[in-house]
Amino acid sequence: ILLPVCIFDFKMNMIFNTYFKVLRKEKTLLQINVVSLALSSFLSTIGTFVLESYWFVIVSMVISVVFRSVYSEFNINRIMGIKSKGKPAFEVLLAITYMLISYFNVEYIQIFIVLTVLYFAGIIMYKKEFKSFCVQAKHILSK
Repeated sequence: ILLPVCIFDFKMNMIFNTYFKVLRKEKTLLQINVVSLALSSFLSTIGTFVLESYWFVIVSMVISVVFRSVYSEFNINRIMGIKSKGKPAFEVLLAITYMLISYFNVEYIQIFIVLTVLYFAGIIMYKKEFKSFCVQAKHILSK
């Protein structure tokens, strides 16, 4: 459960907060944070008082962090005129898969196989970006 939170919160803090502040879109950042807070409060209240499930409360916190990151990425892409081509959806799929694997306490070899297949599927789906990354990394490492 902690890994998806760390990944999406890291992206939010290191990338999107910086872009919002550089582009002077602090009001948009505030709106996104308030909506995320409301979503987290609403889902946590349901999980605590209605369902009485600590697992639902934990998952609701993950959902709100993921929502904040994905919605911020959508806004930054819209402001800068960039098309995302489904990358946030793939990242969310990886996070959901990881959470389900941890919930069902799957064997290590099965975890390795499932996540490896998903990562290779991501590389195949975004092979153009992956090739560009490899070329840039090779150029940087050759200096």
